Amino acid sequence: MSTAADAKVILAYLMEHCGIPSAAGEGESRESSLFHRIRGLEDAEKIITLIAKELAVARRYTIGRLLDDRVTEADGYRLETITDTVTSVDAAKLLRDEPELYEKIARVPAHILVKELGHDRLRGMLIDTRGIDAARRFDTISIEDLDAVFSSAEEAAAYKKTVTFPAGYEVTAV
Repeated sequence: MSTAADAKVILAYLMEHCGIPSAAGEGESRESSLFHRIRGLEDAEKIITLIAKELAVARRYTIGRLLDDRVTEADGYRLETITDTVTSVDAAKLLRDEPELYEKIARVPAHILVKELGHDRLRGMLIDTRGIDAARRFDTISIEDLDAVFSSAEEAAAYKKTVTFPAGYEVTAV
């Protein structure tokens, strides 16, 4: 069985099923044909995504049945476990055996500092260390915080800016 050849057959079927033209049809402009093609490709992509999800579920379920029955080999087939290896530091052992080295390389993730000390305290520490201008280069203000300090949405709106940008394209029928 040739997977690439099979994929081409399935894709050809989907293109036909979803009405995906390869070139402008009779009486259809080139542009209209391209829009028609995009709509068909979107439909085919949705179908393929659903099929892929269903296949993944069916595969996991079938593997689960074998594992439940404790069957890992039969008739020339073998179910092999694929493993990943993750290496991490045994921090407790390093601290116990090499405390000076531990202190030299230990770090606290930024999200933990924020959780434990809070944004206000950390910003104050940055101002004390680097000055107000350095801190302001990194300042961010959330929409939620801005809304919370004003009594009305209209007042807060004066300090908001909106930028609109393309985030993809969708073809809709008119």
